[in-house]
Amino acid sequence: MIYATDWNMKGSLKPPKLMLTEDGQALVEALIAISVAIVVVSALISLSIFSLRNSKESSYTAQATSIAQTQLEYARAYRDHSSVAWSGFVALGQDSTACLFAPTISSVASGNRCYFGLPLTSVGPPQLNRPAGSSAPFQYIIGFSCVAGTCNQTGGTVRASVVVEWTVSGKSYSVYNFTDFTNWRGK
Repeated sequence: MIYATDWNMKGSLKPPKLMLTEDGQALVEALIAISVAIVVVSALISLSIFSLRNSKESSYTAQATSIAQTQLEYARAYRDHSSVAWSGFVALGQDSTACLFAPTISSVASGNRCYFGLPLTSVGPPQLNRPAGSSAPFQYIIGFSCVAGTCNQTGGTVRASVVVEWTVSGKSYSVYNFTDFTNWRGK
């Protein structure tokens, strides 16, 4: 059907109006949607990796703290064992071949750093081993030093210090813990 408005002034039909098409618009929308999805997925992957790394670091820190606390408990058991006199405990920090304190594992010299390797038994106190302990991926040492008074056969304050170190993905970590011991039994 042809209407009067379809005729031009010369009496012929007007050419049809150019219609704007939507060809390619779906492609642009798809590209934008894919770009947004990639950004969101990348952020989620990055967050997951960050969370896993922090979780592993936290787990290792907790394990290292447990090792340090165990070494200090072994030192306490050693001090309190009936066969160990206070003078024997003080000697751990005074003898050049005993467990002198070092702030890091890397400064451990052969023979003068140690750790407690065995738990307390009914037969005797924990066994002191040299030069440093390890429990994958951890390395640890315990050292003794006199911190107050004169550490002798009857008194003074002995500090037992534990350093636990480990490496994860090329990054080094450490935990340091200490406690002070006195001759509370007077023996």
